Amino acid sequence: MTVAELQRAMQRVCFDRAPSPEDLALLGSERALLYRDLVRSRLRELVSKVLPKTEAAIGRARTSALFDGFLAEAPPRSRFFREVIPDFVSFALLRIEGPAHARDVLALESTRWELAWRAGETPDEIVEFDLEKTPVPHPTLRVLALGHAVHRDVDPPPAGAFFVSVHRRPDHVVETRTLDATSFALVRAWARGDRPAIDGVREVLAAEGRAPDAAFVEKMSALLTALLEAGALLGSRA
Repeated sequence: MTVAELQRAMQRVCFDRAPSPEDLALLGSERALLYRDLVRSRLRELVSKVLPKTEAAIGRARTSALFDGFLAEAPPRSRFFREVIPDFVSFALLRIEGPAHARDVLALESTRWELAWRAGETPDEIVEFDLEKTPVPHPTLRVLALGHAVHRDVDPPPAGAFFVSVHRRPDHVVETRTLDATSFALVRAWARGDRPAIDGVREVLAAEGRAPDAAFVEKMSALLTALLEAGALLGSRA
């Protein structure tokens, strides 16, 4: 019996819905079952801690059923503890049942968790923001279109069209910013970071069938100021 075979047997004991008698006999039943309980309870605790509103929305029993299915059918692939949640969410989003807003809650909570630690690259040279240059978004900047106002402290959250941006500020606080449809479209265009910012502005104006009137310019300027001050936009490419 090789070390790799023993490791696979231990993984099956920990993650299968029920460990096989063969694996338990190989590893020692009492010790293996104790280790199984420790691993599963610690990972289950992580789900409750990171996704509390999701668990509240669908109930503890449904959350546990999703968790058990995740371990059995698509167990963690990374050795990093922090990446268990993204793996679980990828599995759960396709299978979650419960209130209509549950999927939105899961998407927002998991995004906030991932952005709290996710690293990213930025260009070596960044200059002051210029609409004629390509914007440099913070590597954690994300925009979400939601079908329920799960970013508000309202239970149950009302249904509708809601938009938010999420990013990690320089002080490492993950900030969720409420946007209207126009602001969402602008931030989404700038967050791509693959063309001059003004091209994204023109795209939004064309989609809305409007001219860059005073009201639009004022809204855009206020949005840019807020994003730059919060560190969601870092500037422009040199």
